[in-house]
Amino acid sequence: MGYFRYLSLILGVYMSVAWIWVMIFPDKYKALASKVLPEKKPVWFTIASWVTIAFVAFTWYKFLQTPTALTLGISLVMGLMLLKPLWILRNYPHFHKFATEFILLPNSMLRMLGIFIIGLGILMTAIGLAI
Repeated sequence: MGYFRYLSLILGVYMSVAWIWVMIFPDKYKALASKVLPEKKPVWFTIASWVTIAFVAFTWYKFLQTPTALTLGISLVMGLMLLKPLWILRNYPHFHKFATEFILLPNSMLRMLGIFIIGLGILMTAIGLAI
């Protein structure tokens, strides 16, 4: 249970703080995103993708050791995280186009609100795991 408590706490805080940062500094967010998402796929994207896949696999392994409703929720969120590295590994140009449009669209701040709400939900899960 300790693994899932800390995992949900870290993910929840990260997602919530990231949304607040984006809302306060939208220009810095767009500048950082343009630096992090170059046209050609950097080598570190491949490495980070494989590390993410291993991390998600480890999370599901831990879930199978301690299956509860709250750990299932965190494991499902982590499972959804697999979409991004698999997409990057398979078709980076398409991912780059999608991510750039996502950031530059006028309603991207509204989408970030959804990430904030999910982050709060994950924080509530961390609180539930602590009780």
